[in-house]
Amino acid sequence: MQTNSNPAVIGTVRSISGTSVSVQLYPSLNSTISYIYGNGYKVGQVGGFVKIPQGFINLYGRIGSLD
Repeated sequence: MQTNSNPAVIGTVRSISGTSVSVQLYPSLNSTISYIYGNGYKVGQVGGFVKIPQGFINLYGRIGSLD
């Protein structure tokens, strides 16, 4: 269940191994399009980019595979 009121938050980090991060998408995302402030964005697709906030910095990554 999505617990963050920010519509750009799509899931939670489950594990980290080397340079790979495993993320579980919120079940409330029942499609590959998320609407954020009226604009539709494709989420959870190979080749897409993600931002992981870490305190005062942000980590950026590219989706390499889906399981």
